[in-house]
Amino acid sequence: MQVPFCHCCGRPLPALSKKTRGKPIYCHTCTASRPYFTFSRSATAYTEFMRALIHRFKYQADLDLGRALGRVMAQQVDRYPILKKYQKIIPIPLHPEAANRRTFNQALILADQVADVTKGRVYPDVLLRLPGSALQHTLGRRQRKQGLAGEFFLARPELVGGQKILLIDDILTTGNTLSQAARVLLRGGATEVAAFTLAIGITVQDGY
Repeated sequence: MQVPFCHCCGRPLPALSKKTRGKPIYCHTCTASRPYFTFSRSATAYTEFMRALIHRFKYQADLDLGRALGRVMAQQVDRYPILKKYQKIIPIPLHPEAANRRTFNQALILADQVADVTKGRVYPDVLLRLPGSALQHTLGRRQRKQGLAGEFFLARPELVGGQKILLIDDILTTGNTLSQAARVLLRGGATEVAAFTLAIGITVQDGY
């Protein structure tokens, strides 16, 4: 990932001006609405090439490719050593409708590879998605933001209280999915929630 990037979500940004150099900077999305997670970082930008790889992993069930993409994330942990302080790792759960069609959760496969490096423990059953919530890839930006309230359910609150938690997902686009998951975890007693994704989208609002 290139520098500079958003201090909050990690989205890559154009070159800094002299006025902003040396100061925390924020992308258009995080400036408009700060997410519930403390920060998020990503291994790579969501390019057309990365989109093709993720699509093959998720929709053609190429699990070997998925584990390789997880290792790409793991290799970036040394770039973001702060990630190692989060010893409880929670993959973003599948939507129930997607779980009925797919035999695996791509975020869990990625999380297992990251945990090998951070020495954290993966908890796949702490956070669940409620039936009836909309599939994210079918929604626009505004619908996505409005439709996420109440989507997640904390199934095992006893594992969350007083903990620093790292969320794992494949892609950060608007950041709303990770933000609402973080909100549920914080309400359940987590002291801090960060996020780490394989890829992150870049937007025209940030100068691209």
